[in-house]
Amino acid sequence: MRTFTYFFALLSALLLTSAQTLPPFKCPPIQASPPATDARHLHASDIKVAMALGDSISAGFAMKEHFILDGLFEFRGSVFSIGGDGSAKDGDYTLPNFFEQVNGFKPAGASEGKSLPLDAIKFEKKIIQLHDAKVAKLNGAVSMAQVQGVPEQVDYLVGQLKQMPGVDMENDWKLLTILIGANNLCVACENGKNYSNPDNYKAMLNQVLEQVHENIPRVFVNLMSVFNISQVHTWDDKSRYCETVHKYVDECPCLEKGDAERQTMDEYAVYFNQRLEEIESEWAAKAIPDFHVSLQPGIRDLEILDLGDLSGVDCFHPSKIADSGFALALWNNMWTPPGQKSTTVDWSSPFKCPTADTLLQ
Repeated sequence: MRTFTYFFALLSALLLTSAQTLPPFKCPPIQASPPATDARHLHASDIKVAMALGDSISAGFAMKEHFILDGLFEFRGSVFSIGGDGSAKDGDYTLPNFFEQVNGFKPAGASEGKSLPLDAIKFEKKIIQLHDAKVAKLNGAVSMAQVQGVPEQVDYLVGQLKQMPGVDMENDWKLLTILIGANNLCVACENGKNYSNPDNYKAMLNQVLEQVHENIPRVFVNLMSVFNISQVHTWDDKSRYCETVHKYVDECPCLEKGDAERQTMDEYAVYFNQRLEEIESEWAAKAIPDFHVSLQPGIRDLEILDLGDLSGVDCFHPSKIADSGFALALWNNMWTPPGQKSTTVDWSSPFKCPTADTLLQ
């Protein structure tokens, strides 16, 4: 009986298909604009380098797999913010692929391929290596990372930038996308978790931004809002497989504890997003010519619409279609003025196509 139940649970994972579809990316090539001299006046053609910081979402963990027997990989080459596999015309929706179609070249630093989550490979309780640079390129994200671990990711980016062929460290404009906080929210219900405190979260992110500003010239930062992770739990009732995985795999401690703990996660997500707004305003007031921080709220009010939006491995991480939705929301917001940006994925929205005069915002 146990064997049958386990087999049924695994088989049910195959049913995690999404009803969501995305519009085609049809943006035409654009003429290069005169080189920018200020981070607040960048055009698409100015972006020569792509970078990313974050956790397992930005590492692409379990994005393409259907169920746990597929193995556990990070599909960095397909991540919305930094992936370089394939092309936008073939449905590989990532920022580097979008830029390739409009600029005629792919930004340096785009990740390629897949790798194991190296943060889980340890010797004498110590991580041997956090990144496979041949795959990650300028994707500094680390699975399971919390905000206090991001400074080490910045160190990785700086080291890679200094040795990457074709990158002009001093003169190239670089697009950096940061999505961090999910794993801090996952322990928000536990006392003593200092970096789940919203003020500490803000302080650490400001430290990260200062580190980037001091060590990497000419950067436009996409600072992404966080979303309510607790809604993942509501899908346990829809899938025996997901219920079983969440019971035995403790990826997010507060998620399975109870309603009160999940409510705490949601409250802290609001606090985190408030602090992100403060960070954007404070950095804007500094008016630094070669460094700008733009809050991109495209997934702040994200709603998980069906099981197909979740990884078939753990029913927790975003699936490939959900990740592509992130790309749609982020790309469109990048060409939208503050105050008019979307706060969720609009699956029916066409892609916005920048012209030679459109500014990155």
